[in-house]
This record gives sequence, C-alpha cells and structure tokens, in this order.
Amino acid sequence: MSINTIPEEVKNVILKGEAIGKSGKSRKIIGGSTINNLLTIQGIMDKNKPAKTMEIGMAYGISTLLFALKHKSANEKPNQQHYTIDPFQISHWDSCGLELLKKSGLSDYMNFSEAFSSAQLPKWADQGVKFDLIYIDGSHLFEDVFIDYYYCAQLLNEKGIMLFDDCRDPHVLKVVRFIKNNMGDFFEEVNLNQYAERKGAELLKYKIASKLDKIQLRGFIKKSITTNRNWDSKLGEF
Repeated sequence: MSINTIPEEVKNVILKGEAIGKSGKSRKIIGGSTINNLLTIQGIMDKNKPAKTMEIGMAYGISTLLFALKHKSANEKPNQQHYTIDPFQISHWDSCGLELLKKSGLSDYMNFSEAFSSAQLPKWADQGVKFDLIYIDGSHLFEDVFIDYYYCAQLLNEKGIMLFDDCRDPHVLKVVRFIKNNMGDFFEEVNLNQYAERKGAELLKYKIASKLDKIQLRGFIKKSITTNRNWDSKLGEF
C-alpha cells in the first residue's frame, strides 16, 4: 500500500501535517484517518461506485475530502452526495474539515450536520435516507458505537458496506462481535484486503492480526433489506 495512490489533494494534507481552522489558526494533525483506512475507502469507492455515502466523525476532514473527491472523479455533479456528522466540528475543531472542503471547492458535494449522531441518524431514518457506504468513526464508547450501528443498519442499502474504525478499541470491538455473533442473517464481514490490496509479508501480517482481533478497520456488507430479528431470537455471546 502506498500513499502515492491517494489523490494529491489528500496526500498534501497528510504530508503537511497541519490543518487550518476558520480562525486562521493552524493545528497539528493528530489521530486523523490512517493511510490504510483512506486506501480502503478509496478502493471501495473506485470498485463499488456508491451513489451516496456517509461518515460519523469529521475532525480535520481528511476522509471527508477523499469521499468528495471520489464523487467528483466519478463525473458526478455536486449534489450533497456525502453526508457527514460532527457535533464538535465548529466548536472544538474550529471548522477545520469544513474549511478544507471549502478551499478545495468541494463543499457542494457534502451535507454537513453539526449534531450528535444519536440525534441525527434517527431523523434520516424517518426521512427514508439511504446510503451505499457508511464510515463510523465518532465516539468510541460502546453505547455510542452501538447506537451508530443500530441506526446505520437501517440507513444502509442492501449490498451496502458499513465500516468501523478503531476496532482494536474494546468498546468498538464489542459492537463488532455483537454483529458477528447475532446478526449473521443480515450482515457478513467483508474482506477489506480486496480494496487495500496488501501483498506478501504485509498481507500475512494482516491475516494474523485479523484472527487476533487486532486490525483497525472492519467492514460488513448488508445481505438483506431488513435487519429485524424475530422477537424470541437468542442472544449470542459477544
């Protein structure tokens, strides 16, 4: 995997290592989307051509920029194809992500909500909004990740993909295990290497880490329209 395959606009932000907020102040980028995550998202966008995408957690806007660029490169006219939620984008992050999209001329590809996902996702569900690719990278508390999963399961189109970042975190991993052990009729884990294209020693390391639950990014494909289990379904250990 190589950073050189990522769009120049995204690569430049990563290499520069700083983000500029609306106040004009610069802040060092710490904990932004990893190269692995970006390459995987790029691979899904290139191969699956999702019409509408969404992410929870914006921060510096690096992944948001990639989503917008990929929608643009698919010769799509800007129509808010990418939805993003971040309750702290303006207050804490000084609008770094919004400013990045604005400076790149891609704001019209984005639908931004300054809200907690627990409040915004149900609204979209009521409105019948659907997505083909969802990237969950907001709060990592178990209860928050589970709520994100619950509503995103409804918002995801059949054959759509739901990605979870930071799966080595015990809170996030707990949700991943719930899905694997209880929602097998509706979701199947995706081999994300088909999008990141690891090879040789790097692939072997990834396979071992996957078996040990030590990989950062995991994804699930939705196999059916509904995700409703029978009322008397047994609860699998997770």
